[in-house]
This record gives sequence, C-alpha cells and structure tokens, in this order.
Amino acid sequence: MKRIGEANAEAHRRILAAEPVLADVRLARDVLPRLGDRTILHAGPPITWERMCGPMRGAVAGAIVFEGWAKDLEAAMALAASGAIAFEPNHHHDAVGPMTGMTTRGMAVLVVENRAFGNRAFCTVNEGVGNVMRFGGNDAEVIERLRWIATTAGPALGAAIRKRGGIPLKGLIARGLAMGDEMHMRNAACTSLLLRELAGDLADTCEHDLGRILRVHLGPRRVVVHQRTRLGGIHLQALDHGLFLVVVTLHQRLAGDVVLAVHLGRVELEVVRASR
Repeated sequence: MKRIGEANAEAHRRILAAEPVLADVRLARDVLPRLGDRTILHAGPPITWERMCGPMRGAVAGAIVFEGWAKDLEAAMALAASGAIAFEPNHHHDAVGPMTGMTTRGMAVLVVENRAFGNRAFCTVNEGVGNVMRFGGNDAEVIERLRWIATTAGPALGAAIRKRGGIPLKGLIARGLAMGDEMHMRNAACTSLLLRELAGDLADTCEHDLGRILRVHLGPRRVVVHQRTRLGGIHLQALDHGLFLVVVTLHQRLAGDVVLAVHLGRVELEVVRASR
C-alpha cells in the first residue's frame, strides 16, 4: 500500500508540474512512427470488427474511403470485415480521439508537448458539429471536410503555431474555465482565445481562403450582418476606418449567440479584436 500511495503521489505531482504546449498540427503519418499502413486507431480498448457497434463501423468505413483503400462504403465494409484492416487503440500510440476516435495516417493531428518532461500526445483536429465521423458519419460531406482539414486547415494552423513557438495551454485553459467552458462540449471560450492568439499569424502563413479556418463565436453586438448580401462589418481597432467588410455565413443560433464563419481573405494584422 505504501508503494501504491507513493506512486499515486508522484503521478499527481507530474500532472500538476506538466507544461502542455500546443506545438504543431501535422499528418498522423509524420508524427506517429508506429502507425502502419491500413491501420485504423480508435477510441477505447482493443476491439475487433465483429464487436463494433453501428456508429463505429460507419466511422471505420468512412476512414477507409478517406484513405482511398476502398472506392465506396460498401467496399469499405467488406474490406474491414475481411481482416485486411488492423485496428489498434489510440492510447497505444500516445494519442486520443473523441467518440469513435478514428485516426489514420492521412488525418491531421494536434501535437501537444509536455515541456516539463518531454513527452508528447496527439489528437485529431475537431471536425466541428453535425454530420461528423466521430459519431459514425461517413458520407461525401464528412470525407471532404476531413480532406480539407488535412490539406488546407491543418497545414495553415501548424505553420501559425510553429511561427509562435507553440501555444502554452495551461493559462488558456484556466481562462476558458473561468469564462464558462468545461473542457468537453462547451469550448467556445477556449476556441475564441486560441483564435485570438493565432489570427495574425494565420493571416501571415495561410495561402488559402481563411474563411473556413477563422470560425469564431461572436456575440450579436459585436458583428453587423446584412441579411440579403451576407456582408458583415467587424470593427477592427487596428484599422483606421474602423469597419472591415467580410462575407459571413450564419450557421446556427444558440442561446442568443450567433455562430459565424467569417471569410476574411488575407489580413495583415498582428492583433485582431472584434467589437461592436
């Protein structure tokens, strides 16, 4: 019992002493050296195809199509059932994944370094809400979004994060908790804080349209949207003329908050602050 108590105390000490830093966004194949071809990582303990529930099977089929191992979902199901695909838990690769937890070589993952002890952990980039692979989604919309994350959003985010030398997460998480986040389903505060940190660097490093990357949660008092033209005005203190016109897409309205995708294009700003 003494040894167990000492081990628990040391584990607790290391958790409190950790210095997690979001260091990069990379393709899984570049940072998970033991992740082989035709291998799918999943949430939870080891499991075989025969024991998987419907949503997990659906996610596996979508991951197979995403990787190009099968041309359609029917062929993907047959391939998974044939034993030609290896299934391994994320935890065996120092990784985690939400819900079904699908991770394959071609997917983008967040790289978090513990700079106090030198270990690293990995997690796929959040797909957003709605029809997503973590809930078993596997249609063309889901596959296209994952490919966009892997080829466009992921590289842009990774470059911006590397440009800053990483984003320390302890302070950001503490602020998010104080603002109402609970580090699970409610994450609007931490998302907004992270985007405030990265917006200027994303503008410098991203060669693509930033509209789908800079998805922000803006209160209705901080943005004005013309309903027909979808032109919006966001006040940027760094601009002399005050308002910066953007194209805005209304996604949903929750508890009085408007969730917007803001199409900014290329913005040469170090600090972007949205206000009324």
